[in-house]
Amino acid sequence: GPALEAARGLLIIQIDDAGRIEWPAFADAARQCDVSSALSVPLVLPDPTTLGGINFYGEERGFDEGDLRLAQSFAAQASTVVSNALSYWGAFDQAANLTLAMEHRAEIEQAKGILMATQRCTPDQAFDLLRRASQRENRKLRDIAAELVRRTAEGRDA
Repeated sequence: GPALEAARGLLIIQIDDAGRIEWPAFADAARQCDVSSALSVPLVLPDPTTLGGINFYGEERGFDEGDLRLAQSFAAQASTVVSNALSYWGAFDQAANLTLAMEHRAEIEQAKGILMATQRCTPDQAFDLLRRASQRENRKLRDIAAELVRRTAEGRDA
């Protein structure tokens, strides 16, 4: 409908007669809700794969220039709020992943040491062995490393 088209194209879509538009499903829903006009304003977000918009609906008339300016101002503020929320959650996820990596760093380093001793290889080659095992077995590298350390500590073959 108009909201998605506005968000995708970064367009403002103003509908003065919801009964005569190119989106039949939207027109039917508008009639059922006594909506005769609509205004869809896109949110401008830093990531082009993330879409958003704000929709305004009217029962009687279309929207005038003052309504349009107010809607654009509101959308600009909402764009800032959504952008900040996206940035926050991106940073939160990155911090969680870094914390997890730090928690498993010791096991990975121990596994590298085991491989360096048993395979007579460099640290980079040992890490590459872990990486290839992770890909081959479709398991996380940290899990491969933890298993190697555990098996070595138990005296089983690495």
